[in-house]
Amino acid sequence: MNIRSISALFVALLIGACSGDTEEAAEASAIPEMSPDEAEASTIPEMSPDEMALDQLRVDWATHYNMGHASVVAGYYVDEAWSMTADLTNLLSRDAIEADMAAIMEAASPQIELPQGEIMIFGDRAVGLGTYATEATTPDDFVESSGTYMITFLKVEGEWKIQGSITNYDAAPPEGFEYGDPGEPPENEGTMGDLVASYETHWNLGHPSMVADIYTDDAIASFSNFPAAEGREAIGSLLAERMEANAVDLTINEVSTIDLGEGWALDGGWYQMDAKDGGDALQFGMYLLLVNQTSAGWRIKWAVTNSGPADTM
Repeated sequence: MNIRSISALFVALLIGACSGDTEEAAEASAIPEMSPDEAEASTIPEMSPDEMALDQLRVDWATHYNMGHASVVAGYYVDEAWSMTADLTNLLSRDAIEADMAAIMEAASPQIELPQGEIMIFGDRAVGLGTYATEATTPDDFVESSGTYMITFLKVEGEWKIQGSITNYDAAPPEGFEYGDPGEPPENEGTMGDLVASYETHWNLGHPSMVADIYTDDAIASFSNFPAAEGREAIGSLLAERMEANAVDLTINEVSTIDLGEGWALDGGWYQMDAKDGGDALQFGMYLLLVNQTSAGWRIKWAVTNSGPADTM
């Protein structure tokens, strides 16, 4: 059967627990015990108006998705929204996203869970990263899937809207999985040429530590069919493992860069992996990066890729 991811995923805001100063034992003994819910609520930092608006959008998105309201969910997107889904379907408008969601909802009645993720706000733009889990029931099967997403938002006339997203799976799809249609690859018009060239060169030379150096110390990278790796050291270990298991040549096509301001940008495109020394094409996928300009040059803060067999393209 055709197992699909949802067509675009909304980000859950990071409401991180924060701990205060350590209390003296005598003072601590005088504080009444709190329930787990009360204790968690007491550590939630105050949210800005934009964070509250995005959090409410998260709640509304998930609620209406699980109720099968495709048109309502689609209303949370800008007209020219885009979605690069885990199964490699490339959707390039709000109408296309709505149609894709409606088809999935009719076929499988999917339900989604969106745990707390992370978000960064840049004026009238925002970027989020998180994980998702879905369940879907068809007349023939019950299917579960999970993975990572990155999403970008625009504030339009004072209201936050979804601009675009990418999703992937955190494990290899089952045998017989049917991929979607990525369409014709667009022209390369990105502006992160040095970063992309360095990544490609060191990957093809088998230098996992050099590739890892292109990430920030606290980076998060979610490569297709793998759980996300957190931190440069963990990313380097995963890269080394992948390079050792599959020696391939990587070609990166950088399609577009979105300037977020304050030394931040989104960069996206597609890539292909071929057998070494001019061999057959093996794998195709799309990527989205959140990058930061540092004293050492542009570095990757967040990365999400999806992938499928090369003949999918």
